[in-house]
Amino acid sequence: MKVDYVCLNLLRRPDRRFLVESTLPQEMAGLLRFVPAVDGGMIPSSRVRRWKIGNTGYAVNLSKRLVLREFLRGDSDVLFFFEDDVKFERDFWEKYQWMLANAPSDWAMLFLGGDHSQAPQSTSVSGIVKCVRTHLNHALLIKRDAAREILREINRKPFRHCLSDQTIAWLQDKLPTYAPAKFAAGQRRSRSDNNGGVKGDQLWRPFSDCATRMDDDELAVLYGSTRPGSRITQWGASGATLLLARWVGDAGLVHCFENDHRASTSVQQALAKEGLTSRVKFHQTSLTLGVRPRRPMREGAFTSYPLRCLEAAGGRVFDMGIADGPYRVECAKIAAAFLGSGSLFFLPGWRADEAGRHARRQRELEVDYHLKFEVLHTPGTMAVFERR
Repeated sequence: MKVDYVCLNLLRRPDRRFLVESTLPQEMAGLLRFVPAVDGGMIPSSRVRRWKIGNTGYAVNLSKRLVLREFLRGDSDVLFFFEDDVKFERDFWEKYQWMLANAPSDWAMLFLGGDHSQAPQSTSVSGIVKCVRTHLNHALLIKRDAAREILREINRKPFRHCLSDQTIAWLQDKLPTYAPAKFAAGQRRSRSDNNGGVKGDQLWRPFSDCATRMDDDELAVLYGSTRPGSRITQWGASGATLLLARWVGDAGLVHCFENDHRASTSVQQALAKEGLTSRVKFHQTSLTLGVRPRRPMREGAFTSYPLRCLEAAGGRVFDMGIADGPYRVECAKIAAAFLGSGSLFFLPGWRADEAGRHARRQRELEVDYHLKFEVLHTPGTMAVFERR
């Protein structure tokens, strides 16, 4: 059986593509291809008003139509369709293979991730249920005949349902659809491109003891970049420090530089509660380094602070860097000498902090880095630079 693995992704959401690529099961590496989604923001409301459908709903509908048409023009037997905010469970690949081997032979669609708006029915196979009204197509397999039927239905105007996944749910009366009793994929917590709200489940265990200045989508990018055993340098203690400590594991270490005693104490207390104290080494810059950054900084005058920070951390090569405090561009420039090729450096608040001089500051960084992508849909924004 030949399977076509496709993920829809808005070009203005490179963070979502990065997260899918970073969290993709190893067995799927090289199999999944990304298809640009139609941007609802580019469709005038006047164009779709007569069909009583919003421009974002129409864009999603059109995007799926284009994917289905391309699939049917090819020679694959099955389309495996993913949303770009998919959250893979750890047993995703095993459950996917098990479903292919054990699903009833009459299946037309298999939901590996979605939402049951009506309770599914039991089947003769333990661990597999029959879908009645299942929508939210986080991870969905579709056979060719079913793809033709879906394409016919979502092509109809006026549209029978305002959302294409609702149409897919109602087609389950005629297209036998099955799912594992417990889904193998979900929806990652992210800012929706349809309504601007935050939906889905976090990739990490939530916490309440210390706040973070970063948005969920920005933290998710950090999650996708951090590996067990990573050595990280971070300017600015916050809830992100706690998360990094979880993700680097016992073999990793976070060097955190923070001049605010209250901020570092709050994070240290949260780390102690979770037994993660050994994974973070704090450096209070005014005491450990004998440096107290001046504000505001005279242009080009402040260079010793980030260098002395990294020297205090042992002057080693780091896997990743984050500057979420003052003088973040200066920190990134100095850190380049301590990062290996391909390492990432994160600048939260990039656009906001560098308003009016953004282009010039970016050119300074491009001596040692290239801009991998920006997260621009969040209130603070974030830039991700890759060491050359």
